[in-house]
Order: sequence, then structure tokens, then C-alpha cells
Amino acid sequence: IPDSGGKGKYRGGLGLRRDIRVLQENTNLNLLGDHAKFPPRGMQGGDDGATGRYVLNPGTPQEKVMPNKISNYPLKSGDVISMQTPGGGGFGDPDRRAPQDAARDRIAGKTGIKNDS
Repeated sequence: IPDSGGKGKYRGGLGLRRDIRVLQENTNLNLLGDHAKFPPRGMQGGDDGATGRYVLNPGTPQEKVMPNKISNYPLKSGDVISMQTPGGGGFGDPDRRAPQDAARDRIAGKTGIKNDS
């Protein structure tokens, strides 16, 4: 997930997104994930990583960000649950990040911000 790793001299790792489509009726969703509430902390001046989140039917008019803890939430056939994991916290002062490292991150699609460090 672009921009999910915390800024730092060494950027935190990116979070992952996994979408799962429901194929049958009478399916229930159970979630238990504090990673959607507390971000991974940066260290020695690095920024925190992004929190994770769960999104029901992302990119549709029915999109709904789900709570991090839920039991027996009914899903319909065709629903999509997007599990988005947190990014890692950055390490070290972001102002000390080498410009070539920031440029390499932009080229690789790790960040969508043009002047990110």
C-alpha cells in the first residue's frame, strides 16, 4: 500500500492489501485486529507507519470502513472484504534520508508524494 510505511532515514515497510470476494450467501464476518487502532511506532525520530484497516466493498457506493473488532456481521454473495495491513514505522530522522533513496521509492511506487523523504 503506497505511503503506508513511516518516514525516516530508513522508511518503514509497506502494508499489504488482500481482497476476498464472498461466493455464497449466509456468510458472517468476524474481525479481531488492534492493528487497525494502533499504528506501528517509528523509532529514533522516524514517523509511525499507517494503521491497518478493513473495508467492505472498496471503491463502490456501498464502501464501508469496518470496525477493528466485530462478530457475526452478515455478508452477501459478491461482497468484497479488503484487509489492509499496517505499514512499518520509520527509523531515524526523515531529514537524513538520502535523496537517491527517496527518488528510488517514488520510482518503485512506494510513495505517491513527489517531494517525500
